[in-house]
Amino acid sequence: DFTGTGPFKLVEYKPDTWVRVGKFAQYVSPPGTPNGYVGRREALVDEIRFLPTPNPTTRADGLLAGQYHWADNLTPESYAIIHGKPDVVPGVLTAALWVLFIMNTKKGVTSNVLIRRAAQAAINCTDALTAAFGDKSLWRPEGSIYPEGTSWFDADAPGYNQGSTVKAAALLKQAGYNGEPIRILTSTQYDYQYKTAQVIEANLTEAGFKVDLVVTDWATILQRRQNPDQWDAFVTGHGVVPEPSSITVFNPSYPGWWDTPDKHAALQEFVTESDPAKRVPLWHKLQAQFYIDVPTVKIGAGFTTYGASKRMSGYYPGIWPAFWNTRLAT
Repeated sequence: DFTGTGPFKLVEYKPDTWVRVGKFAQYVSPPGTPNGYVGRREALVDEIRFLPTPNPTTRADGLLAGQYHWADNLTPESYAIIHGKPDVVPGVLTAALWVLFIMNTKKGVTSNVLIRRAAQAAINCTDALTAAFGDKSLWRPEGSIYPEGTSWFDADAPGYNQGSTVKAAALLKQAGYNGEPIRILTSTQYDYQYKTAQVIEANLTEAGFKVDLVVTDWATILQRRQNPDQWDAFVTGHGVVPEPSSITVFNPSYPGWWDTPDKHAALQEFVTESDPAKRVPLWHKLQAQFYIDVPTVKIGAGFTTYGASKRMSGYYPGIWPAFWNTRLAT
């Protein structure tokens, strides 16, 4: 019994086939002019079918053929395919995706902070972003957790984008590293994650790490990362959120389990302060701790791409796509 689906209600879910949603007659829309996720929400089409299509080239080809009206998470290659085509509009989400290399701080080789700092020193974020997103207009090297233009922006990101295998090798020696494999989970279901992991694998190997790149489906990663005995790191993405304390890696229960005493104290100080002006320096203190403990390496900011049929109008291209107020011309 699914509830809370807004202007649309669940009609049918067939695993690996589709999710069908249809108009929800009892829905009462909020007032106001539509603006992103706020304002009026109307179901202007009778039904929407979400079709799982793991291959991005298939998504692009299906969009061009008229089989799909919308396709998301396109690779640089598939995004290029749809450019200049008469019936398709290519699009870029302006809200950046944070690309993260999350490490296991609870168990295994990466529970040693010196090992994590060695990984951070070795990673060339510019190379990883280029591999993942292609054209420079689709990514931005950025060590601050929050982007410039937000109140949480902090340009002080010591250790970001070093790409120094020499420094990394020295830290490995200091840590007493003995060639234990670092198991990195990744999936080809998210092309940017897989390509980022490949660059990280090359960087770490050059620095002296022994890397075991474990390529599997995303569902298996979600399952395996709950067990600290089964992994050392994984690549993922995170959307921009308005409240810093809701960032997953700051949650000690989130896989990675970052919870040093200094981080815990800084986070408590931040979440218990209600004055917006006073919270800003407290957030900067938290970001500084992030770079001291290195539970995660922020690779940078990437912009995800999509394609839409010119028959569609009113679609809001948010990180979480919303199809209320969307029309489909006949």
